[in-house]
Amino acid sequence: MKVSVLMTTYNGEKYIYEQLESIRLQSRQADEVIICDDCSKDQTVDIIKEFIYKNGLVNWTLYQNKENKGWRRNFIEGLQYISGDVIFFSDQDDIWLTHKIEKMAGIMEKSKQIHCLAGTLIRVDGEGKEFEKQKEYSEGLQEYSKKRFSFSKKFNTLILLGCVMCISRRLANMLIAIGEVNFGHDAQSCRLGEILDGTVLVDFPVIQYRMHENNTSGVIMNASFGASNLDRRINDIKSNIQWLNKVLQYEREDGLENQKLAIIENTIKMQEKRLKYLNKPNFFTYITLLKYISYYSGISMYLGDWAYAHNMNKGLGNFYRKIKSN
Repeated sequence: MKVSVLMTTYNGEKYIYEQLESIRLQSRQADEVIICDDCSKDQTVDIIKEFIYKNGLVNWTLYQNKENKGWRRNFIEGLQYISGDVIFFSDQDDIWLTHKIEKMAGIMEKSKQIHCLAGTLIRVDGEGKEFEKQKEYSEGLQEYSKKRFSFSKKFNTLILLGCVMCISRRLANMLIAIGEVNFGHDAQSCRLGEILDGTVLVDFPVIQYRMHENNTSGVIMNASFGASNLDRRINDIKSNIQWLNKVLQYEREDGLENQKLAIIENTIKMQEKRLKYLNKPNFFTYITLLKYISYYSGISMYLGDWAYAHNMNKGLGNFYRKIKSN
């Protein structure tokens, strides 16, 4: 089974060397590493070129975009260069634990039914210091728990980070065929994996996840519930609707069972109803959203729509965090 790594970079000179080194020193080597740089203006490209040359990494290839694509498009379009059976996504500023590829690719080899596999992470700051201690694990340990995410009405709410993820060739081909570049590769991957009944989370850490002010994707240093704004919530829903429509068209042509198609169709209707409410809040539209309550991740997401529509998201977010801390 051929293993590929797809890394995207943009102005990552501060941390890129540590990330490259952690991939090079994996206990199981990747068969190919593809790096797509998004028009960096610092020394990122020079650092990558020197790293590849000094270490004689003939199976590592750097592509330099002719235009700045943004991280979402860069990841999706970068898949065109990948030839592996198992594909790992990599950001530019994390540190992979030594056995990440060995352990995760081993699981994928043993279970052809898994199409999106995610591990856990250890959060570190810009200097590599851990924010919290997580349970230790033996790198040679073969026993661990797995959680499979069954496809349900809530499939569109699943969020797993791409940096702790690997996907199958089949799922990569779906991403390429759907071709949606305005919706994150990680959200697409774990949710398409659910449609295939093949998204699985394992309970061992696979990376040190660096949290700092310049994160371009994933969990930003100061991000928290209620900290976004109405325009961003609206734009995220618009992008999601666009993606869902492409998924629906793809899955219809691919012969997906009617029950799953119906859930995707209703998810689109629910998102369109949310968009209508957020653009023009009124009590009746909000109440009609109760019809789709089973499509929300939970009651907090439903209440969140009301809070954002009435510019009360920050207050509700602070209240939510206060309750959780008690």
